[in-house]
Amino acid sequence: MTTTGLDGEEASKALAYAQKKLDRAKHFSTMKGKERLVLGELRQALDFATWGNADEALLAEIKTMSANIQAMVEGPNENTNKNRAAAEPMKLTTAKMAPPVIEVETLTHQVFLRHDIILKVMKYLGWEERFELMLLNRHMVESTILNDGHWRWMCGRLQDDCGLYTPDGIPADTTWKALFEEVYPMRKMFEEPPPPPRGGG
Repeated sequence: MTTTGLDGEEASKALAYAQKKLDRAKHFSTMKGKERLVLGELRQALDFATWGNADEALLAEIKTMSANIQAMVEGPNENTNKNRAAAEPMKLTTAKMAPPVIEVETLTHQVFLRHDIILKVMKYLGWEERFELMLLNRHMVESTILNDGHWRWMCGRLQDDCGLYTPDGIPADTTWKALFEEVYPMRKMFEEPPPPPRGGG
């Protein structure tokens, strides 16, 4: 378990997403007029890197690139402290991070800020897509992976989707996430086997 509450597998996925976002930022940085898009990718890269307990080299690379792009967006300025201040929100902190602030509220933003709507979306997804959605951004990690109530819902999906029994309650010394991790490997127990291949004729 990392200091941010993720286990080893979740931390590895978070680091993979961080690298993916960093690579996207580098790609878009070669295009004219994409600076703000690059900054958005870098912010997400830093979020994932922080959750995954990335090494200092990766964190420094993300922060440095972000500061450089931010300086390009703001343009020349005699007050060098302004650029330095712009990079302040990107500081690494070991404290619990607050959900991101959404400046322009759109339907998509509202969907991913309301856990009840997230569950309705996830109901129609496969398991891999659910796990990817849970790692979509910092807010999703907070409301799903670090929220044991969400793992109770996931246990319910094992019952509804896979026919596996899960109880209505659990002992005080365990968690819904622990129960999910115990039952999830058996999710294909009642799946019908694929039809045998037809013989050549």
